[in-house]
Amino acid sequence: MELILCVGPLFVLQSERIQKVLAYVNEVHLMCNILGLDFGKTVSAVHPSLHDKRLEHATNISDNTLEGLENTILKLKTETKVRFEKLKDIVTCLFELWNIMNTRREEKQHFSRVTSIIRVSEAEVVEPGYLSTEVIQQKTEAQVFCVLGLVDPGELLAKIEAQISEVSNAGLSRKEIMDRIDRWLSACEEDI
Repeated sequence: MELILCVGPLFVLQSERIQKVLAYVNEVHLMCNILGLDFGKTVSAVHPSLHDKRLEHATNISDNTLEGLENTILKLKTETKVRFEKLKDIVTCLFELWNIMNTRREEKQHFSRVTSIIRVSEAEVVEPGYLSTEVIQQKTEAQVFCVLGLVDPGELLAKIEAQISEVSNAGLSRKEIMDRIDRWLSACEEDI
């Protein structure tokens, strides 16, 4: 015996809403994964039923839930864009710093995962944790200043040039003293 179901407009509407909620939840899951955020906390903030796995709680598919998911996705996209640009700025800063310091290839290799962002678009970033705050803050001591914005590469270069200038001036003043000592020694040798 075959069971024939009559599918009415209400069932179709519920099915479409469920599909939309699932698509939104999947998108939130992907973005939380990339950003290194807690997916459960993120969707539970929209509605607890979105993360509650117990059977007695049905997933809420109300307009408020759909709107909350849409807003969450917009916030996550904005955060993704901000972190992507921040990481690109950090990598650009690292490259400038490495050029200034003539950093060897072997030393740069440790950061290859992060520096690869220069070659990809925001849409291509899908690796879990790639835009997490931990990755963005993972640098060596010299680069931390650059990463945190405490030292601009141009400012760092200006400070290095100022130190070189000071050393050069000190060398010139010492050169005069050394020239006088050389003349005095020469005069002493002539007297002997």
